[in-house]
Amino acid sequence: MLNICSGSSKGFNKIIHNLLDLTVQHFLEVGSNLEYEEILGSVFPSHRQGDQEFGMKILNKIYRDINDNFVHQLTPFEEYVLYHILDFVYESSEDGFCLKDSVKTFYSKIGDGKLSIDELRLLTIIRTPEDLKGVCFEDIDFLDIGEIFELYKTNPEFVNGFLHIDLEDFIDLMPEDILLEFENIKTDLQKEDTEIEKIKGNVNDKENFYEIVGQLIRRFNRYVVHNKVSTVLNNKLGEMSEKGIQVIFYMYANEFLKPYDIVIQRELDTGRGIVDFHLSQGREFQALLEFKLDSNRNVVEGINYQLPIYLISQEIEYGVFILICYSEKSYNDSKKFCDDAQKASEKYQKRVNFYSIDASAKAKTGSNIKTDEEMRLKDQ
Repeated sequence: MLNICSGSSKGFNKIIHNLLDLTVQHFLEVGSNLEYEEILGSVFPSHRQGDQEFGMKILNKIYRDINDNFVHQLTPFEEYVLYHILDFVYESSEDGFCLKDSVKTFYSKIGDGKLSIDELRLLTIIRTPEDLKGVCFEDIDFLDIGEIFELYKTNPEFVNGFLHIDLEDFIDLMPEDILLEFENIKTDLQKEDTEIEKIKGNVNDKENFYEIVGQLIRRFNRYVVHNKVSTVLNNKLGEMSEKGIQVIFYMYANEFLKPYDIVIQRELDTGRGIVDFHLSQGREFQALLEFKLDSNRNVVEGINYQLPIYLISQEIEYGVFILICYSEKSYNDSKKFCDDAQKASEKYQKRVNFYSIDASAKAKTGSNIKTDEEMRLKDQ
């Protein structure tokens, strides 16, 4: 049997597997009467549809795994195939391959009182293989591997760290050219990791520490502006909240800072309020980061009073105020806050920096760029 319906009763699991057996068996019987490519091969990714020997091996394995008494975990490739089998049977049948009577028959063999109320309710809505898809698959990442790979090409840290998707699990779904590209990207990333590892813990003085913090923010900005992270922060569903941005930044910063042995903490209580991030390598090298959205009305106060009092209370010299701008206008207008940061630095004898990030998702594509300004290379 398959490792699905986690937490369900033995009886419910048996009914679902009987329905899968019925559906897959029907698919194999129909497909056996025609050329392999017409039906049986159609449920595979296009680069695998012509390999009949390989395809029949996978189909027989899936059918065997459904029916034996061992618990099997399908690979993403096998999940892709089973998903499309259910889809094919549903789409190719006049009544959607109605399973209503089969559900009643299988339930009668289990007996009353063996299923929970929720399981009984779920059975009442299983009418076709289309409904079975919702029961059998917790996620369908295998259907979006093309889009996920495009995101991986520009932002592998986001795919691995935030989405928690390991593309190694999906290599069987990749055509030969995409697989080669994936392997090349991995090789390049490993080279970068090796270079970073060479300077692990290499924080020589405060200026070096401050430069690493600045590099972290500039690198994050580059991903937002040039590598489509802005489309995650600012999309049709709306603008991401300050807390949401902090989560994404923390995920990225935590990985970026590891080679330098710099620790990042979220929401540190300074004694005079909660600062968003505290970065440190021992007591000598420390920094505070405070994030605000452009919709916040207290940006000036945040630069002139909020961040300075955090620095003073913690006896830390260096802090960065980071403004997330969801419109081009607010981003362009934000330059004036650099003067406020400079004045605060002089007033409190601290090092207060200001940095704005354009999350408007308005950066032009290469074919539409007409000016140096539209290149958006400043602060990269």
